[in-house]
Amino acid sequence: AVSCVWLQALAVLTSQLSGASGLASLPAASALGDAAYQSFRSLHPHHLPSDLHDLAAAASASRKGARNASVVPKVDGNVTTEYEPVKCTDYLYRHPNTIECPAGCPFLRMEPDGVCKFTCVRADQCGADDPLKSFPDRDAMQCGPCTVSACQACGTSSNSCGVCQEGFILDGGECHDKSRWFWRSFYFVCFCGVVYGMMYVVLVFLRPITNKEVCHQALSFRIASRMHNPATGEEYPLIGTDVCNSYVAGVGVMLHFSWQWWMMIFSLAVAVSLLAMGTVFGKRVALLKNTMEKNHFDSCNLKVRDQKEQVAKMEFFYFVLVLVIYITTTAFAFWFAVRQRRLGAKVAAETTTMQDYVLLASGLPKMSGTMKVEELLTEAFEKALEGVDAEVVGVSPCWDFRIFKGSVEEQVCFEMELLETETEARMIEAGKEDITPLRSAKTSARGSARDSSRRRMLDSEGPISKEFRRLDQYLGIRFDVDEDNDDIKPEDRKPRALKAMVEALYTTGQAYVVLRTEAQRNRALTHLQENPPKVFDKEITVVAEDSEPETILWSNLGTKPGEIVSNIIIGCVVLVIAVFLLDIIFYFPSVAYLISVSSVVGHSDGGLQGTILGLLVCACNQIVYFLIGLIADRCGFRSIDDHQRFYVVGYTASVFINTLIDLCVVMLLAQGYTMEQAITSQISSDSSMSVKSIAENPAVQMTVYLKFSEYIFPSCLLIPFLAEPLVCHFVFQVKKWIVRSRPDVSVQQAEIQLACPPFDLARYGDILINVMLCCGTLAFTYRDLYILWICLFVSLVMIYCWDKYRFLRVSSRSVFVSQALDITAQHLSSVPCAICAACLVFRLYGMKDVEGNQFLAKWFHVKDWVDSEAAKVGRLVNRDTIMLVISVVIVLHIYVHTWALKNLVPRWADVVEKHDEEVDYQTTSEHIPCNWFNGNPIHVLRSKYLFEHKSPVVAYVVGREYLLQPVPELGCYYDMADTLLARKHGHHQKVHQTWSGQLGEVKDSFHELKTDVLEKIGRPRSISGNSPDSPKSVDPAAKV
Repeated sequence: AVSCVWLQALAVLTSQLSGASGLASLPAASALGDAAYQSFRSLHPHHLPSDLHDLAAAASASRKGARNASVVPKVDGNVTTEYEPVKCTDYLYRHPNTIECPAGCPFLRMEPDGVCKFTCVRADQCGADDPLKSFPDRDAMQCGPCTVSACQACGTSSNSCGVCQEGFILDGGECHDKSRWFWRSFYFVCFCGVVYGMMYVVLVFLRPITNKEVCHQALSFRIASRMHNPATGEEYPLIGTDVCNSYVAGVGVMLHFSWQWWMMIFSLAVAVSLLAMGTVFGKRVALLKNTMEKNHFDSCNLKVRDQKEQVAKMEFFYFVLVLVIYITTTAFAFWFAVRQRRLGAKVAAETTTMQDYVLLASGLPKMSGTMKVEELLTEAFEKALEGVDAEVVGVSPCWDFRIFKGSVEEQVCFEMELLETETEARMIEAGKEDITPLRSAKTSARGSARDSSRRRMLDSEGPISKEFRRLDQYLGIRFDVDEDNDDIKPEDRKPRALKAMVEALYTTGQAYVVLRTEAQRNRALTHLQENPPKVFDKEITVVAEDSEPETILWSNLGTKPGEIVSNIIIGCVVLVIAVFLLDIIFYFPSVAYLISVSSVVGHSDGGLQGTILGLLVCACNQIVYFLIGLIADRCGFRSIDDHQRFYVVGYTASVFINTLIDLCVVMLLAQGYTMEQAITSQISSDSSMSVKSIAENPAVQMTVYLKFSEYIFPSCLLIPFLAEPLVCHFVFQVKKWIVRSRPDVSVQQAEIQLACPPFDLARYGDILINVMLCCGTLAFTYRDLYILWICLFVSLVMIYCWDKYRFLRVSSRSVFVSQALDITAQHLSSVPCAICAACLVFRLYGMKDVEGNQFLAKWFHVKDWVDSEAAKVGRLVNRDTIMLVISVVIVLHIYVHTWALKNLVPRWADVVEKHDEEVDYQTTSEHIPCNWFNGNPIHVLRSKYLFEHKSPVVAYVVGREYLLQPVPELGCYYDMADTLLARKHGHHQKVHQTWSGQLGEVKDSFHELKTDVLEKIGRPRSISGNSPDSPKSVDPAAKV
């Protein structure tokens, strides 16, 4: 403080001596004293005596008088510079306090496309290149920020608007969205809907429990359908199961979790490297000041050359770091691709599955269901393999039953219900009296009792509860109490009609041929490819099948390849239109409204605004998620692996494009631009959103990065993955409460509603999109980049933990045996690497004109080489070609990367693994419940209704493996029924004990609350149909 005081006094003395005697011998002391005084005054404005303030004012007036001279002596660093008078069209690279603008353009404007670059402009030109700094501050004679939301031009002050942007109205100096009442009404309706939904959930929870045993059965089935070891029936432990390196549910699942694990390592490595670089540049230079701050001019008053050199150092070292990240990431991608393929080959060699025994025969004639197709084809292949050591176990033809898909699936479910009834009856006869005979009871008695219970339930409810009960149908539980498939008697389903249905079908021209061992399969494949057999004078082709029967979509086998291609094209067109309409109708107006109500024009400060934006992004992505799922279902893929490949690619591409559009809109609006301004010439010029400004101005770059990071976190990295497990558990609980309170819900319907959803591999898309977005941040020179990558790492850890738990405990058994999806993900991984290459080009463009050239020349003594190379880069990458060069680099890298994955990686990963090819089909079939015969629903129905086998083939259904019976003559050997049935019984008892314990705990706590609520909403306390005044007449069977 003492130094600042004396230096300021020296500055005053110097200015007085210079003005009085014409001496200019102490300009350095004057500038130094003025700089020290301004720095101290900005920190301690109230700690200087009044006389020093007067001296400072006198010195300032003296300097202003000197600016009117023809030649102005000023100091820049350690060199005295003489400046010519300023013109309105000049670009000035000087200290702002040395610039005196002429009367024709009296306001000083900081240009966004350069470091400490200024121009003198008129008042109406302040916001030409940066709408957020459109206010002409007449006190400082500078163009400053306008802090009014959605303001095009400020009024008398920076806090009062004069002209609003299009779509907004001016009211009391503030801008209001014209559609604000619509959005407020929309939010109010949403709020009312949330309140209504909460009331519904509370009333569902308070409903009397009238269907407890059915709910117990459904929960037992939920546990039985989860992932378990088919050989032992035991569930896989959460902690000890290595899903990254062991075969649990196919090679595809294992490679998926391995991919997630290594993506965590990759994100952590990048975060650590960025953290180390940020530690080197721990002190933020003044030039990296937010351009929205009122004192952003001050950063150009002190040691500009030192600051520029510091920024140049950061540019250079971050360029080198991004180059290292790009090279190592690309090398890592190739190494990881080789590792994944070798791991898949190793595990596949160690495991014997159903695909090791089967051949896919194509080109067969289409045969009618009236023919005994299975026997004819078996004889034909046995004849074709005469003289070859290969035994045919059986043939499973592919059938086109798309028009009967609903009837076939319903009949298979009904067949399982009949088997369940017989199983329960056997258990009761065996002395297990603690099993409730829900399915084995007489249909008429059960239907009569349940009808009576339904009527008592409906009569006892008030009008409010009845209306809320109608909402159950939106969760999949029908309100029509008279509709109950479980009450249909078995004799009502006539075998003749079922036989006629299967006879009306035709084959697709393909069939699965099952051999006794893998070695025999290989010999048969070689023989049949060298000597193609003929069936009914048609030559057929034979290939090895790479799918499991559990992954075949049997109902889609009738879809022709041409139909699949046309469906894909139509689906992609529909998806593009849907995304476009989603952005135009829903997303853009919502973002515009959110930005219009923020505290600063277009700037979201996080908090509530960031959360709402995150929820909006989640909603849009979920809509895209749902649409791509519908399109994938309608394409007609023949296997789950193909379905998931299309789903992941389509989901990743659509959500990434949608995210880029959303991000551009957010950043445009956040910088104060309207869409009309962006579409015209604003962005292509040297505006605050031009590529040149972002590349060369560190302050603009930091501002853009902050908005970029606000969009990524928490909208993309946190909120979706926190909400997913909560929503899944919430929906399950509500469905459980509905089932336990609805006596009209059958066992079959309860099992369908409470069953675990299948596991999917869509997480490839979610992770790739987040990695792409984080790779895009490498274009910025900012020391806090590591924070976003740490957030990415935490997000990936959270995703991995939730997916592992979801796979082992919350999903039904799902098998993915193909490496095709992992290979597809490896090709998609070329996009993040290409984005890193684009960031390098962007950084190179930003470095070519800054003082980094002198920095490199001073450090490496290669000034001439640096200047020549910078000139070459400037000719190649300039304002007009930068976007083209970036696009070419991205496309070129993706092309080379995918070419290497297709042609080089298979050679590097070509390792021969030893595999036991002599394992008998019977041995494998005894441990794997699903085979090529019981997985084919038409084959199952034909076995019972056409061939009328004494012991027909039992259909494979996830969660009902205990119903499978060995039929050796038909190729079925799985014999774990007793073990799995006993385990299912244990699950039922566990659910019953858990239920009873939970019910006892909450019964006392909620009894009084429950009674009060029921009285207030008008429902009688009694759960029977009697009057509440006669509690003694309550039916004991209807009590909870």
